Amino acid sequence: HLKVSEDVADEIDERTFGTLLHECMHQLYGEIKILDKKTIEELRKKVPDTVSSVFSKLIPQKASLLYGKNLLLKKTAEELIYRVLKADEKEAPVELLFLERKVYAPFSIGHQSVSLYGIIDRAEKVNGFARITDYKSGKVGAVSYKNLDELFSSTDKRESFQLKRRASLKRALIRAVCGCQRVRCEE
Repeated sequence: HLKVSEDVADEIDERTFGTLLHECMHQLYGEIKILDKKTIEELRKKVPDTVSSVFSKLIPQKASLLYGKNLLLKKTAEELIYRVLKADEKEAPVELLFLERKVYAPFSIGHQSVSLYGIIDRAEKVNGFARITDYKSGKVGAVSYKNLDELFSSTDKRESFQLKRRASLKRALIRAVCGCQRVRCEE
C-alpha cells in the first residue's frame, strides 16, 4: 500500500529506507492483535524473508543491487526490527490496537489554528495503558520558525516539528482514536 519512487539511482536514500522499514513492520505484524512471547518468537523467524520481500516489492529495480551500502541498509532494517521485537518481548503481552492509521488533530500557534494530519504507525495497550509507537529511522534536528507558513515550507522543519509536537499531541490522539482514558506518554 506504500509506494516508493521509481528512480534508478544505485543507492537507497534515507526517505526510501524509512518507507521500507515502515512497510516491513506493517507486513510483519499484519493482523496480529496480541503480541505474546510465542508470537514474537515466530515473528523473529520471519524477519529476513519479510525484509527481502518488501525490498523486492517496493524497489524491484534495486533489489538485485543489494551489495555495499544497500546490503548494509537491508541488514540495518533487519536489526531495527529485531530491536522492536526485543522491546515488545520485554513488555509482552502487548495488545495491538491498530497499525498505520490516518489521524487529524487541531493545533494552535498564537491566534492561528490548523488541523494537523499524520499517520500513527502503531497504537497499543501495555499493562492497561494505551500508547503510540512512532517508528523513526532517520535523524531530526532542532527546529525554529516564525509563523505557520515557514514551519511547513520545508521537509526538515516539518519532520522536526512532527517529532517535537508528537508528545504534546499523543494524549489527545490516543483518547480520540483508541477511546482510552488511561494514557501514559513515554519518549
